[in-house]
Amino acid sequence: MNIADIKHGKPTDNLKTHLQQSIPTKLAEYKEVKHTRIFDTLKARITVPQAAAYYGVRIGRNGMCCCPFHSDKTPSMKINETYYYCFGCHATGDVIDFAARLFNLSPLDAARKLALDFDIDPNTPVSAAVAPPHIRQEESQREREGRCASVLIEYERLLKNRQQRFAPVHPSEEWDGRLISASHALPQVSYLIDCLYDADSVICKDTADSLIDDNILRSIERWNTAHREEAEAHDEAFAA
Repeated sequence: MNIADIKHGKPTDNLKTHLQQSIPTKLAEYKEVKHTRIFDTLKARITVPQAAAYYGVRIGRNGMCCCPFHSDKTPSMKINETYYYCFGCHATGDVIDFAARLFNLSPLDAARKLALDFDIDPNTPVSAAVAPPHIRQEESQREREGRCASVLIEYERLLKNRQQRFAPVHPSEEWDGRLISASHALPQVSYLIDCLYDADSVICKDTADSLIDDNILRSIERWNTAHREEAEAHDEAFAA
């Protein structure tokens, strides 16, 4: 369409046709950009574990859970911060895909639901997206729980290593004190790890708070540091 046609009063049919063709295209392009920004904002603000937990999915150790998209009796779905994948039905995607599949919604409607449920303005630019206080507090608490879980899981691994190293070779052999202490500690450690991954957020919080505030976690961290090298040396020798 030449602008000179309009200036010289030439028929406007070409202009009308041009507008009829271009406006829907421009609107579609604008909507696509707008929706992309909404998706980016929500994905920057909400992790897949956050959404899954909010909608009632219990996530266990190592990010595994029973898949909500098929009949699943044993955990077959892996969830991490940005995506999920089911080893059973092969469902996969990001946080918006998760909500869309869970509630049988279009991606845009799923984004709107996430924005509503997590009290987020979907039009906020990603660069300006700052989590509201209650979300920031939840993230801080999750960091505490994550730190506790990481330390205890290593502690559990080192205790099992100690059990293996100091197990008696013959039934008549006297038990080593290090084997006895590791065997006594393991059930308690496993229980604490289970508490940190419990579906009840109060149990998770209370467990983490007790471990950190009473300096129990700090003592375990020191123990892990002191015994990590000997365990790794044993593992290397055993593998060889």
